[in-house]
Amino acid sequence: MNENPDDHSLSGSGEISTNILRSTTPGFREILPHILAVSNSIFNALQRDPGAHHGQTCQSHHGSLNEWLRRISLPGAFIVYLTRCETTSIHIYPPDPYPPKSEEIVAFAFIHPRAHDDVPLSSRETKSDHIWIAGVRPDIRRLGCLERMMQNVEAEIRRATLGSEADRRETPMTICTVPSRFPVMWSWLLVRNWNVEREMKGRIMLSKHLWL
Repeated sequence: MNENPDDHSLSGSGEISTNILRSTTPGFREILPHILAVSNSIFNALQRDPGAHHGQTCQSHHGSLNEWLRRISLPGAFIVYLTRCETTSIHIYPPDPYPPKSEEIVAFAFIHPRAHDDVPLSSRETKSDHIWIAGVRPDIRRLGCLERMMQNVEAEIRRATLGSEADRRETPMTICTVPSRFPVMWSWLLVRNWNVEREMKGRIMLSKHLWL
């Protein structure tokens, strides 16, 4: 997750749009590499900043297009991503009343189902919607992007769960982080009702139950 979450307004950053990508989205194979490129650019920069992220590198499976394709193909997997639309400045006369716009991906969160058969969650659940990887471009941080994405992630999980399991009253989400390296993210999660589950290979897994 993004190491510098903050809840400020999005004014002055261009028009921000929220999008959802699934394996069933038309053209998803063309869109996915663009999101991965943003992810890899963020993590390449973070490799030069030891305190900036989970320590994931682009040489890991987090930077593999094949791995992203595999995970996005899992039932229930989706990516919430934000795009910023800026008006392109072209000096012509008379001025164009509808100047062209350029759109760029500035943030993303990748969610897929995760099984906990060997070690169930504290709630005894054996499945969760897991936030596998997420990032916000450095030039767009401190503008509330993480908060905005998480609100959309939760809304999408609620919608999907109610559509498939109408008798459920709550559903778990999970995420992993390293508190000693990312204290800001750790605090951000705790104040938003994420609960510690267990340590996993140097990381801490947290969970949060969404009421439906």
